[in-house]
Amino acid sequence: MTKKIIVLIILICHSSIFNGQRRYSKNSHVKIETRSLEYKYIIDYTFKNHWNELQELSVSLNKRKSDSDIQKFGIPDSMFDRYVENKEVIEKRNAILKEGLYKRDGNTLVVDYSSLVSYFRDTFKPISNYLIEYLESSKRDNRRNRIEIAMKFVQDIPYGLPYEKRVQSKYGGYKYDDGIFAPNEVLIKGYGDCDSKTFLFACIVSHMINADDIIFVRGDNHILSAIKSTKISGGKYFKYEGGNYYICETAGPGRPMFGERKKKIGKATIYPLNL
Repeated sequence: MTKKIIVLIILICHSSIFNGQRRYSKNSHVKIETRSLEYKYIIDYTFKNHWNELQELSVSLNKRKSDSDIQKFGIPDSMFDRYVENKEVIEKRNAILKEGLYKRDGNTLVVDYSSLVSYFRDTFKPISNYLIEYLESSKRDNRRNRIEIAMKFVQDIPYGLPYEKRVQSKYGGYKYDDGIFAPNEVLIKGYGDCDSKTFLFACIVSHMINADDIIFVRGDNHILSAIKSTKISGGKYFKYEGGNYYICETAGPGRPMFGERKKKIGKATIYPLNL
């Protein structure tokens, strides 16, 4: 599985079996439930912020747009078949990759992390605004608390491995999406794995801080994000273009703070978030 990202996360899996199919883990204080109505999804969610205060909110998503956006993400599995290379074929393949939020990386087809976040992030602006307003109302609004509260929002979403989806592609065959949930799909399904939750975190926090300060980090079978910051005592960071980018471990169900690392990720490759 080939993936790339700029959000730092360390996977801490306290796993169990969920529906007999995939590893699943949820913190005891968390409540998350999705109601599917005629025109919208309503997600009722309770999580704890970094002061261990319970926060409850309801997120409303346009159902038709959400379903369309989820269907958009991914490419037909036929893209991995052999093909005769000519100008017309290359142009068609490039158009399919762009539409599905994928790109070519050498001889490999991979998720285009920046395009994915760019496409989905506006959906989550109401959540970003809610978190900022909560901080402002308690007179604790600053950059560090914005990062911490966004991390907790995502960490507390239950951890689980997306099941294999056999969804038809409009180009024929089945749609391939690297086993990643689209950011809105994480909320609708009520769980996600490290990559899926990393993208969701980037969508939310990119409205709360300067998005240029966010990077994705790909490790050995793992994807994380990191955010540029001045020194955090004891914090773990990656060096990138002269700056220190501190780890944001959002996979859950563990709740490490900004800069805390619980697990080594091996050889790391950094990808900036370009919106």
